[in-house]
Amino acid sequence: MAPPATLLLDDAPHPGVVLDERSARATLRTQLRHLERELALLTTDAFRDPGDRRPIAPTAAAGRRQAHLPTFAELEAQRDALIARIAQERTHRAARRDEIAQTRALLEEVRRAPELHPYVRIRHADLGEPGCGGYQVKPRRGIIGMLAGWWHVKLSSGCP
Repeated sequence: MAPPATLLLDDAPHPGVVLDERSARATLRTQLRHLERELALLTTDAFRDPGDRRPIAPTAAAGRRQAHLPTFAELEAQRDALIARIAQERTHRAARRDEIAQTRALLEEVRRAPELHPYVRIRHADLGEPGCGGYQVKPRRGIIGMLAGWWHVKLSSGCP
């Protein structure tokens, strides 16, 4: 039986350190599995949010046509790309949560004082809720209500 392949790292903190390439590849593959699962969970979470309309970017491996054994450097690059994509997705999800919180705060203001927010429209998707309807501030009794300052918040299903 041949001895396991070794990898000599000259750029390591300790030059001349010898690593077992098989165990290093196994560790990288385990990391890749965990990172891909985390990215999948974050991506499927975006499908549950009706207001998130970003297109899903294809992975780097989507363009490959042939099977090949990736080198150690390719595995590291793949890991680093997944880490960057997960960080980007987390940043987007946090921004989306902040946006939803701001919209909910605006809805509460509109409900308290509709006369201060004439004709404001807030969609369910902006609140992170399913459905195609929303809230709109309208004058009560048409133009007479508009002139008299009789405003109210109307909930619409919005669906055809």
